[in-house]
Amino acid sequence: MLIVNLIRILIASITNCFTNLNKLYQNTTFQKSYEMAAAETQQYHGHSIGPTSTIQAAVSETKRIPLVAHVITDDDIGMLEGAKLQPVHLSRVVKLLTDPHSVMLYDRHVNALQRVVRHYQSGFPMKDLVQVFKILNVLADRAPEQPLYEQLICDILKICSLPFLKEKSSDELVYEQIVTESVSQLGYLMRVPSREVRRQICRTLVSFYSETPVSQTVQKHKATSMSYNQKIVEESDVSETLVKSLALLENDLDVKLEVLSVLQHFSKGSGIQLRDAFIYELTQGYSHYDRQLRNDLLVIATLVASKCTEAPFVETGFAKQLTTFATFQEVKTHNVLVKHLKLSKNHEDFELKKLLFNILATLSKDSTVLPILQQGHLMLALFSFVRPIEKTTPGPRDWSQAQFEELQLHAMASLCDLCPLMPDEYMMVQAILSNAMQSNTEDDSVDVEMQADMLLILSCMCESEMHYKSLFGTKGVDVVIHYLKTNAKYLSSGLGHHRLLLAAVDCAWCCIVGCYTTEDYFLEKEGIFLLVDLLEVCPKNMHNMILGCLMDLSENPKSIHHILTWRGEGNQSAPHLLCEIYRNDEREMGVKRNKDGCISDIHKPLMGTLQEKQGIIPLPASNPSQSIVDVSENMRAKIYSIFCKIGFTDLPGLTVEDHVTLTIVEKYLDFKAAKERQELSIEASRIQTNYKDSESFHNTDLKPLQTTVFSGRHVTVESTPNNLTGGPLVNYDSKKGTIRERKVVKQRLIAQNTI
Repeated sequence: MLIVNLIRILIASITNCFTNLNKLYQNTTFQKSYEMAAAETQQYHGHSIGPTSTIQAAVSETKRIPLVAHVITDDDIGMLEGAKLQPVHLSRVVKLLTDPHSVMLYDRHVNALQRVVRHYQSGFPMKDLVQVFKILNVLADRAPEQPLYEQLICDILKICSLPFLKEKSSDELVYEQIVTESVSQLGYLMRVPSREVRRQICRTLVSFYSETPVSQTVQKHKATSMSYNQKIVEESDVSETLVKSLALLENDLDVKLEVLSVLQHFSKGSGIQLRDAFIYELTQGYSHYDRQLRNDLLVIATLVASKCTEAPFVETGFAKQLTTFATFQEVKTHNVLVKHLKLSKNHEDFELKKLLFNILATLSKDSTVLPILQQGHLMLALFSFVRPIEKTTPGPRDWSQAQFEELQLHAMASLCDLCPLMPDEYMMVQAILSNAMQSNTEDDSVDVEMQADMLLILSCMCESEMHYKSLFGTKGVDVVIHYLKTNAKYLSSGLGHHRLLLAAVDCAWCCIVGCYTTEDYFLEKEGIFLLVDLLEVCPKNMHNMILGCLMDLSENPKSIHHILTWRGEGNQSAPHLLCEIYRNDEREMGVKRNKDGCISDIHKPLMGTLQEKQGIIPLPASNPSQSIVDVSENMRAKIYSIFCKIGFTDLPGLTVEDHVTLTIVEKYLDFKAAKERQELSIEASRIQTNYKDSESFHNTDLKPLQTTVFSGRHVTVESTPNNLTGGPLVNYDSKKGTIRERKVVKQRLIAQNTI
């Protein structure tokens, strides 16, 4: 009987278990697990589950002793810290907002949403984000009709500023796509025509991206890290959405500034996103909008490179990739990024090419970028544009003639910055002007400007490097001679030949002067004659540079004979030309001379009216004085220096007026203003060295004193009053600049001693 009763009890308990399992089976969530459990049970016993088999299984298990484990959780004894998050049926809230029967029940909507806000005040769990943003989108669509939803939207957005909550560490990976789309939805909410909602969106994004909450402790949940939040924002399209939303904010400057501030936060904290976005648009974008966005990203990158020197262009590999993109058409490469990349003749691709040259020239200011530019053969790619334009019909993928000319100018501008920084690379590609010299297009302004830029590059490289001057060699001298022979009639053509001639003179000054071998070859090629010829016919604004070059060349004794031998138009000599330039310069300065060219004002023989009217102007110590500026910009000092080399006597071709002028030139240093007066003024302001012999000397010895040190800490000395001495500058004559005798003071002292 005991066994029968036991079997009945087991059958009843098993029946109750199956009844409960059938109820759970109707729930779709547990259907799969139930079927799997049933299959495992069937496999274990080897026959189907039925009433008979169940009884037999129960009977077979009666011999086992059941073990009951009493598990006590931290929740049971109250050891969990933080707020407890109870499950909320957000789907019911969505149904309440969208159901046709309850869509007008605004009071119930408000109450339900307020409960949601109170319940999730510590943050939204990742698993609930889909329902949360369904609610936000419904409220955003109805906000223009029902303003009462605006505050509720703002309250929910405030909770979105907190990091999202995860139950497991794997939730960050499992829900990553949902979280990314949710952050993107925050940008789409900018469509709500409410200033408060839009401003709250900006605050939410800034807080979510860059701020850590003070306290966010929830039982069985942990908040996502800031790095995870930043990663989610960068993977979303919220930045692009905010940029597009600026068009809606033309009349709302405050909100527009907040949106720009958000974008600044995003761009400031990201080390690679600008690079990734540019590469994606360059390699994957094909529409007109994609090309424009790609160029805009490159402009932003250029601004970052110019304003933020610590930007990680090298560390992220962005500089190397930019070099590859800039040179892949001119230099062969096997990089997979440019394997299928092609640039057409459209305006956006043309602008991209120029922007790539520009950003690399900007990055070259960082010395760590230069090896990358060398490895990418940037110099070789730039010099591929330094060639005459072929007058042929361009192919379907070639640049047009106008585009190629503009790219030539951009390439030359970049070379002006890069060649002084990469001289070895410059010499390796053997860039000489000899190819450009073969061009017969003297009426082409682009060609002329390009040649002037090449001469400027040579000047920058050789100015302070004697080794490069020697490498310049005889071939370089031939190039300079060629340009110095440019016909003077082109100076007023408006095509830039005046700039080309100035660049040629500057190249002669920087690349030839100072190196004896090239100087001698320059003299053999009659370079002095060409410079003086140019000095005779060129405008006045070119005189200063030519005279400076001649002045340094005159340090070579061999050049003196060339200067004295030169004859110009009307058989005039070089000394006569120099005297004429000296007189013309003084006329423009307003220096006072009589009809014969003699000095009119003996006190100011060199000062012009402009300098006299300017007077004395206090300047900071970092600024050069007016006298220094006068010597550097004034041609008279250079002419005086040249005459010091060629001499002041026995000069050919001088007139009577030239002799008068030459006398003034010879005394140039003697006439400079006021140096002796300045020394006298300084000397008069100093304490006299023989102070014991002066009338104002007071003996500091105390006669009754028997010690060798002062008795007290202070010494009192009675000085002679100024009414007796007249002060330290009483014996200085400001008009004559001399020291006069102090007769009056001595008489006063004698009279006092007599009394």
